[in-house]
Amino acid sequence: MKKKDLLQKIKNQALNEMPDVFNRINIDSIQIDDYEPETIRTPFNFKRAVSYTFASLFILVSGIMIYNFGYLSLINDSNPLETETEIIGFQTVSAASLLNVAEVSELNYFESDYVVTELSQSSSSIEDEIELINSYLNLAETVIASEQNYVYNDVDSDNQDYAFAFEYKAADLAGNLIVYRAYYNKETNQDGDVLINGIMINNDLEYSFSSSVIQNGETLYYQYRIETSNNQYVKVTNVSNDNLQKFTYQVYKNDSLSNSSEVTVHSYKNNITASMVITNKSNNQLTLDFERNTENFDNQEMQVKYSYKQGNNTENGEFKVNLVADTETGNYKYQYNFNNTNIIVTNRFEKGYIKANEDDFEKTRGQGNGNSITTTVSTEEVTTDEHTTERGHNSTNSNTTNPGNGTNNSHNGQSIEVDNEEQMEI
Repeated sequence: MKKKDLLQKIKNQALNEMPDVFNRINIDSIQIDDYEPETIRTPFNFKRAVSYTFASLFILVSGIMIYNFGYLSLINDSNPLETETEIIGFQTVSAASLLNVAEVSELNYFESDYVVTELSQSSSSIEDEIELINSYLNLAETVIASEQNYVYNDVDSDNQDYAFAFEYKAADLAGNLIVYRAYYNKETNQDGDVLINGIMINNDLEYSFSSSVIQNGETLYYQYRIETSNNQYVKVTNVSNDNLQKFTYQVYKNDSLSNSSEVTVHSYKNNITASMVITNKSNNQLTLDFERNTENFDNQEMQVKYSYKQGNNTENGEFKVNLVADTETGNYKYQYNFNNTNIIVTNRFEKGYIKANEDDFEKTRGQGNGNSITTTVSTEEVTTDEHTTERGHNSTNSNTTNPGNGTNNSHNGQSIEVDNEEQMEI
């Protein structure tokens, strides 16, 4: 029945039952409200309220954690070198760059808004180590860059003496293209270790490199030796673990240990950064934290924080390095700016002359190397051992695959003796 009909029926019923006082009652003034069902309230349930509250908090906290961890993983990856080619390439290319040490050149005249200080007149002890810094700056410029501005690629070998090859491309501080091309062979020795030997070419320079296995207690490491001659070479050892990537270097000149270092690399906001702890001949320790500013691709800058320890004295500070062109030769030099007060200009090893572009850093697929021979051989904990030995030998021209597991292990702050002559604290 419609509402209108219902109201009319009620009205008629009322009229039929009304007494004789009808004429004194205005029936049209009677209002009949719509019927609303009564709301029945349930009693407060504390247990249910608490469960709803915790469920909401769990969902909120989980969402925040997932967002934060996901975001941080995009901007801060502790292990930027992922593939075997990247790890082999980083060690060999960085070691080769340490062999290209430019001699320090004193500055006679340079137009600048800052005070110009010749090296011999410098009052800061850190500047006394400028030649050592220069060699590791050369390493940093070669392999520390934006992740969009370098690439390690497996390529097909075009050298009939070597079965495998890889190519490294990057941009220097002037935006010029750096190219290293390496050729190598592999061999499995009697202990089951896969060893390599090969050559690497950069511009007109050729380097030879080979791997061996060194043993420290129960732990075995792969070590690479890169050299330009029999009496000048660099030994680099991968002592990385699952949480960080660290490499130790020993630089030899005239068969004598010139300096040693630890280089830790990680990624921050798509840039590879590096922390280097360097020990010189006098056993002084220099720590350099490199970060590269790539905002201006054709005029990049290296920002460096340092700590220099001489005996009981420690000096802390920072400096910036960019490139300046030599007016006579046209070649670039390093210009060090110490705290906006002292300027030092040094010679620099030229890396490239052609401008790099995005196409230079595309990933390509070659034949690959098909094994894992770049990391710690065994999975035992590193222990201090005065009788560290070298296992294996430099490989000859034969090709095999690797039976190893390629596991990374930490050195746990212990010392590792990388040959029978010198011991490094790592």
